[in-house]
Amino acid sequence: MATRSNIFDKIIFDSFQLTPESLGLYRILYALFLLIFGVPNFTWISRFPDVFYNPPLLSLHTFFSGFPSYWFLLLVSLGTCISTVLLLFGYKTRLTSILLALFIFTGKSFAYSFGKIDHDFLIWIIPLVMSFSNWGAAYSLDAKLKHQDRVVQNWPVVLLALILSFAMFSAGLPKLLGGWLDISTHAVRGHFLREFYVNERQDLLAPFFLNLNSALVWEFFDYAGVFLEVFFIFAIIRPNLFRFFVICAIFFHVFNYLMLNIAFSINIILYLLFVDWGMIISKLRKHRMLLSIERAINFRSLLIVGLLYTSFYLIYITATESVTFNVSPLRFVLEDLMNLDSLIFSGIVIFLGLIVAVLNLIHFVSKKKDFSDSTIPKYMHN
Repeated sequence: MATRSNIFDKIIFDSFQLTPESLGLYRILYALFLLIFGVPNFTWISRFPDVFYNPPLLSLHTFFSGFPSYWFLLLVSLGTCISTVLLLFGYKTRLTSILLALFIFTGKSFAYSFGKIDHDFLIWIIPLVMSFSNWGAAYSLDAKLKHQDRVVQNWPVVLLALILSFAMFSAGLPKLLGGWLDISTHAVRGHFLREFYVNERQDLLAPFFLNLNSALVWEFFDYAGVFLEVFFIFAIIRPNLFRFFVICAIFFHVFNYLMLNIAFSINIILYLLFVDWGMIISKLRKHRMLLSIERAINFRSLLIVGLLYTSFYLIYITATESVTFNVSPLRFVLEDLMNLDSLIFSGIVIFLGLIVAVLNLIHFVSKKKDFSDSTIPKYMHN
C-alpha cells in the first residue's frame, strides 16, 4: 500500500516540474492569448428572450429564472477584461486568477444556457487551477514587490493534464464503442463527407481528401484518432510520454483543420502548458528577450495597457450591435485589418502551436532526454 501511495505521490508532485520562469512565461502567454483571441463579451446574451433559457445543471440557474440584464453582463465582461490585464502583469496573481475564473464561469453559465456547451470550457479552467501553482513567482509585479515567494507547485499542472486526459478519453470511448474500428466502415470518411456536403466545409485540403479513395488510409485515420484519444489518459504516468501525446494532439488538430476545416485553435494554449519550457527559456535568454520581458513588467505599462485595452473593449462591445458571442473583440478587429476570414485566422494560431510542437520534438529527439526543464532548483522539491 505504501509503495502504491509513493507511486501516486511521485506522479502528482514530481511530474511536470517547472521552474518559476517557466510558469511565469506561460502565464504571460495565456493572458496574451485571451486578450487577443479569447476575452469574451457576454452582453449579447441579454438580447435573447427567456424562452431560450435552458441552463446546464452546474450553473448559476438557481439564482436566476432567466437571462440577466445587460448591465450585469457588462460588469461581468469588464471584470473578465480587467482581470486578464492584471494577470498579464502578474499583480496579485492568485487573487486575480481566481477572480478571472469566477467572472468567466459566471458569463459562461449563461452562454451555455442555450442548450449547448462549447469545447472551450477546458481553457477557462486554467486560471482557477493555476492560481495554486504560484505562476506569479517570476516575470510579474508580485515578484518585483516580493508579494510571492519562489516556491512553485507542480500538482496543478498534473491536475490539468488529468482533466485534458479525461476530456480526450470521453471523446474517444464513444468512438471505440460505436464501431469506429470496424474495418468494413470508414467513420472518418463519413464524418468528412457530411462536413463537406452538408456544412459546406470545402476549403484548404478538403478537395484533395474528397478524391482520396484508399480504404487503407481512411481506416488508418479511424484507428489513429481513437487510439490517440483513448490512450491519452495512460500517458500521464510519464511526463515525456504525455508531452509526446500532446505533440500528437497538435498534429491531430492541424489535420482536422486542413481536412475538415474545423479549427480547435483555442485548445492550443492548454497544450502549450506541457511543452519543454526549459528549451524555450534557453533560446529566449540567448537573444536577451527575457531581460526585455522583465523590464516591460512595471506599473506604468500596466496602467497604459490596462486603460487602452479596457477602453477599446468597452467602446467596441457597447457600440456594436452584432452578436459577438464568446470571441474577443480584438480578434474581429485584427481579422478586418488583416483581411482574413475566421478560418484562416484560427489556422495561424494552430500553426504557431505546430511550430512549437515541432521544435520540442526536434529537441527531444536530438537530446534524447525527458521533456522536463533541464534544471530543477532544489527549492522545488518539497
